[in-house]
Amino acid sequence: MIVSLSDLLHSVRIVHADFALVTLRPGGGIRLCDRDHIQLHLVIAGEAGFAFPRSDQQLRLGQGQYLFAPPGTEHEVTSLPSPDPRALAPFFMPEAADQAGRFEYGEGQICGEVLSCAIEIDRTRHESLLRLLPEIQAYRRRKGPTLFAAEPLLRVSEIKRLAAASGASAFLSRLVELLLVHAMRESLVRGASPGTGIATPDSPQIAAALRLIYEHPERDWSVGGLAREVGMSRSVFATAFTERLHETPIRYVTRVRMLRAEGLLKDGGRSLAQIAHLSGYESEAAFARAFKREFDKTPGAYRRETRLARSRGEASPALHARSAGGDRTD
Repeated sequence: MIVSLSDLLHSVRIVHADFALVTLRPGGGIRLCDRDHIQLHLVIAGEAGFAFPRSDQQLRLGQGQYLFAPPGTEHEVTSLPSPDPRALAPFFMPEAADQAGRFEYGEGQICGEVLSCAIEIDRTRHESLLRLLPEIQAYRRRKGPTLFAAEPLLRVSEIKRLAAASGASAFLSRLVELLLVHAMRESLVRGASPGTGIATPDSPQIAAALRLIYEHPERDWSVGGLAREVGMSRSVFATAFTERLHETPIRYVTRVRMLRAEGLLKDGGRSLAQIAHLSGYESEAAFARAFKREFDKTPGAYRRETRLARSRGEASPALHARSAGGDRTD
């Protein structure tokens, strides 16, 4: 099998993103902590300060620089010099709209303008992308973020004008997707993302394995089978995958299968037997056991809860995985 970095990059898909144009004046700033979304901040004019209180990290970003903050990461975006922390305003992303929301903090002359984005990635790809995103890897390894430059890709000075025009939401979604792919490529090519000592030449092979898993979770995967698909020995592949993704290949396969099953259950158009087959299980009973082991409820119970929530106009019930379930290892 021919593998390349594009195997992973082609898979980047944003399913939802909310945007805000934040204007910073002296003494102004915001405090954020979104537990569900990746945060991306791009300075489109002037400069801004970024602080990560839990790691005591402080950064200064100029026009065209951007960074990511992992879900659940408390951080601050401020004018320079930064304001008194007590003056920071709690900030919540605006609801989705055709144009980015506009917010101003502080008084006096403008110090900087920041495009802030809350990003939701396709859930079947979510964890693998989080673990490969350079910002997340760097944050977990060094307790601090990685900076990237958008200027080589686009004219950052034009973003503010385009964000205020009709159709801005669609434009900004594509822009953020481009920045995600750019950052991932930069990180993987230059070797900044892997914090485990795995050589960069291994990255395309692990990326190819990830793509095989989430594009075909129904296949009867084994560690040896995945290793053969990407041209690695079983032992080297298992070690590289586990070190890079922080879980075993089969545990990862199980979780992706459960995410597919969840989506199919929400759709409501297939029987439980069909969902079991599409999720990689030979029988409905085996599927039900795996689903209950993962989420502490049966597929039928989850489908009923989803239908009830939909009839009431509520969001679908959230699923929370328990401890890692067992599965076949070869």
